[in-house]
Amino acid sequence: MGYGIAAATEWPTWPVWGQASGQGVQRFALVLRVTNPEYLPGGAGSALSRQIRDQLRSRLVAELGLSLHSSCDDGDEICGLVADPGPQAGQGLLLRLRAICSERIYLPGVSLYPMVQGVIVADPFGCHESTALYAHGRVVLDGSSPHTLSSHIRLVDMEGQEGRAYPVLAGDDQISLQFQPQICCTTGSVLALKVLPRIHLVREVGQGRNLTGILPRLDDNRQLRITTALLREACASLRGWDRMGRYVPCLSLALPDRILASPSVVEVILAQLERHDLSPHRLEIEVIEPVGKGATQAVVAANLQELRRAGCQLGLGEFGTGMTRPDNLRHHGFHRVRVGRSFVAGCDHRGDQQRTLLAITALARHLGLQVIADGVSTRDERSFLSQIGVDGVQGPAVFLPLSAEEVDDLLLHRGFAACFSPKVWGRA
Repeated sequence: MGYGIAAATEWPTWPVWGQASGQGVQRFALVLRVTNPEYLPGGAGSALSRQIRDQLRSRLVAELGLSLHSSCDDGDEICGLVADPGPQAGQGLLLRLRAICSERIYLPGVSLYPMVQGVIVADPFGCHESTALYAHGRVVLDGSSPHTLSSHIRLVDMEGQEGRAYPVLAGDDQISLQFQPQICCTTGSVLALKVLPRIHLVREVGQGRNLTGILPRLDDNRQLRITTALLREACASLRGWDRMGRYVPCLSLALPDRILASPSVVEVILAQLERHDLSPHRLEIEVIEPVGKGATQAVVAANLQELRRAGCQLGLGEFGTGMTRPDNLRHHGFHRVRVGRSFVAGCDHRGDQQRTLLAITALARHLGLQVIADGVSTRDERSFLSQIGVDGVQGPAVFLPLSAEEVDDLLLHRGFAACFSPKVWGRA
């Protein structure tokens, strides 16, 4: 067992929404309908329909890893599956999909913005057949207004089915943490470790899958209990690396709005930091824009301000995909923003991505914010991002997620800066 995990944590026992056995991989089904043809003049609609759909399909496959459903080759509907879409799971996938569908499409003699009606059907434990997911998505779309003149995409869960049960999590072997390094583009040193909680289901082998997408689906009490346990182990790991004499500046932990709206969340976070003798500035709480929704917005904002006053750092995830205004960024006191894969994909050769990233970076600089690029998947993407002045990068082309033991080994024997020198980022 690695040193960073030496302070073993006792995990609570509670049921988690899902299926008792035989669970599959977390996945999301997409059903998307292109509605432009209905509103284009003359006969242009039917002529351009297939071209619009084909361009959208190509983008979705390239940027979301969408596995297309073979029976949907005709018509204006796009169907497919996305398996384990990453740290932000459902909400992050929704933001990325909206960003992709908001990009202009260029066709011979005309350019336009696609108009789509879409639904993402969440299946966190792989309990359902893909045909059932698509059918549920179509029912949701059929209930939408057919007269809207703007795109609308939403995220829904599969509604309750008979025979669904609850797996019981018991013991620290069923929930674990991974850490993904965020690396400085200038020095090659670690800026922070992104905390990635994993869930290991009964009768399921492998490294488990992302808990972030499952956490928002639990009731408030279970959410807070899991968050407390995650914080306890994350802080124990960070304190363990300190005792090794290897300094990791910060842990970055994404928390959903429902957790941040809890009356006791500030007390829970600060208590774990104090228990492990860690300064609050060693923890970054990441939120996804917009900050809070509806009735919870004021509560979330107040809790974030209390955490900031206590010394915790605040980060904004999936920057550029929501509606956060510059004055709100200042008001909440964010110190950095994370740009997601939807803007990073193909940034080394796509002019639209490059222009967007340059604008985001310029805005962040104006506001005094650091910029972290997430989902960096190729050496060329990494090279471009370092050249335009992005502060840090994260993703499979940088470091894959590491267990605490792997972080121990890296810190003890090589060090982040030694194994990730910034000089390798330059183009040959």
